[in-house]
Amino acid sequence: MMNKDIQNFVENNKIYCSNKKSVTQNGINFTILSKESFICFEIDGKIINTQNSIKCDWGFIRESNEDFYFVELKGKNGDHGFDQIITTIEYMNSHILKIPKNKTFGFLVANGYVPKESGDVQKKKIIFRDKYGKSLEVCTNKKMIHKPK
Repeated sequence: MMNKDIQNFVENNKIYCSNKKSVTQNGINFTILSKESFICFEIDGKIINTQNSIKCDWGFIRESNEDFYFVELKGKNGDHGFDQIITTIEYMNSHILKIPKNKTFGFLVANGYVPKESGDVQKKKIIFRDKYGKSLEVCTNKKMIHKPK
């Protein structure tokens, strides 16, 4: 059973929530391959509907352990996707729901473009792990299949 704060978050935003495990936008796809239950919620323009802030596209809650996945599906400018994920996590933690760092995961699925230097991607993963969450995964071939451990 989820903690009360997460239950309230889901209840207050149920219009934007579903039990799907796959999201697609402009040919970019993120899929969770698991028999476990997840709650999917739409972030950009729904959970976070402020005009002046950048945010990622989707979030998922893994019901069994309350892990939060923040997902950005990026057609262009994959570098901007990192910022969208981080800004969303910061906004959620300060305005909506405090999520423990060890329960926070980022996923950036891009159409072939992320920063050219592979070292830059590694630096962003380290920054993410140090400051924001447990891990950040990056995929550049338009489709990511995540198998939770």
